[in-house]
Amino acid sequence: MLKYCGISVAMENAHDEVKIAADFICLSNNEDGVAEWIKKNILV
Repeated sequence: MLKYCGISVAMENAHDEVKIAADFICLSNNEDGVAEWIKKNILV
């Protein structure tokens, strides 16, 4: 699924296979990784 979407983002604490398939790695879910990635890369 990550290979077919436009931009794929995986959490830092995801399985290695997921991180390899992703375009970007964000912080872990404990660090609000997706929210921080969105702030830095989309809401600029």
